[in-house]
Amino acid sequence: MSSSRVEFMRSRDPGAPWPGRGYLLPAGRREQLRALLGRVADLTGRDDLWDPALVVDYAAAHDVLAAGWEILLGALGAHPVGTNGSAGAPVNGSGPVPDELIELLRALKAFDDDIRDERLLLRDAALARVREALAALRRIDATATLVNEAAVAVCSLGFDRAIVSRIDHGRWLPETVYVGRDARWAEEILAAGRENPVVLDESVPEWDMVRRGTALLISDAQENPGVNRPIAETSLSRSYVAAPIVAHGSVVGFLHADCYYQKRNLDETDREVLAAFGEGLGYALARSAVLDRLNAVRVDLGNLVTGVTTALPVADWSLHRPLDPPSDPPASNGHAFLQTFLAPGDDGEAALTRREVEVLRRMAEGDTNARIARRLVISEGTVKTHVKHILRKLGASNRAEAVSRWVQLERQQRVPGE
Repeated sequence: MSSSRVEFMRSRDPGAPWPGRGYLLPAGRREQLRALLGRVADLTGRDDLWDPALVVDYAAAHDVLAAGWEILLGALGAHPVGTNGSAGAPVNGSGPVPDELIELLRALKAFDDDIRDERLLLRDAALARVREALAALRRIDATATLVNEAAVAVCSLGFDRAIVSRIDHGRWLPETVYVGRDARWAEEILAAGRENPVVLDESVPEWDMVRRGTALLISDAQENPGVNRPIAETSLSRSYVAAPIVAHGSVVGFLHADCYYQKRNLDETDREVLAAFGEGLGYALARSAVLDRLNAVRVDLGNLVTGVTTALPVADWSLHRPLDPPSDPPASNGHAFLQTFLAPGDDGEAALTRREVEVLRRMAEGDTNARIARRLVISEGTVKTHVKHILRKLGASNRAEAVSRWVQLERQQRVPGE
């Protein structure tokens, strides 16, 4: 992989740890903090309160403000106000008087309150984006499209990169990777995960998501021996959050996200945001699985009327419990037909989904993948996935052959017996 995108990124990234955790302070706020703590140092002689290179996030700012508050209170206690309300003697004959200390304490408190409110607003805005992203995904009926667009939606929440994975009989298999700035890097991360599937057991942190159904936060991705090493080494991730995808009571997949380009270590707020999105995605996937199967049944019934036999689709993603052995008998209850999580699989000729038909119609009009993506308001990567599924389902070797076969099938359905 000497000429790979990974090697190029590694040559630019020395792997040094990133300072801070969670949402980063804006530059203006950092300057205000620097000025306030400078005043604390001037009044008390304490210039060891903070390292500007390390105090770059909201949580660290709260901590250093609390330390400054304690130092000022200590200085104030040494110089109480006189009984007549006048200021006490200065420290060492020229130090601060209580009025100066009190004014600075008020300034620290006001600044701390302001950045606390900002931090809450950032969290609320992220959760609002979760609602918006899930509302957009609810308009997607085909599961294959939903899975691809879910990775893009994760990055709309404030993350830089996202992985959507499925669980296949106890193995963790990445399904799609989205890196907004670098599609080639996304492909290499996806390949690394698929070529080295991880068995889910107690040795990997993701096991807790399967066992408990709760999201997790990994702060030391490069040093943690339990993480998925192929993905960690290919992605160069420092820290990440992960959330389970739960459908019909079972964990069927994972979401992973980080903030590599922001050079930001993640925190509990990021974990909470991804967990909320993962919960909503599970409901959306269960719904799309039903629609996929019902659409396949409808098309198959139509084909039977015209004498064209089409096999029912075979599931790629399963909604049974993820760690059951493959030899387990299929469910016999009324939800047996819901055993799909992606679009129909490789076995047998499968019916096209509604979105695949839309893409095929655009192909028939001569549209490129980029133009199809713009017209359908989806990513170009999703279009490529649809084209791949269309070729496979129609048994075609290229786009022209796929269009030709589709036209023939359409004609057969319009004119029975032709």
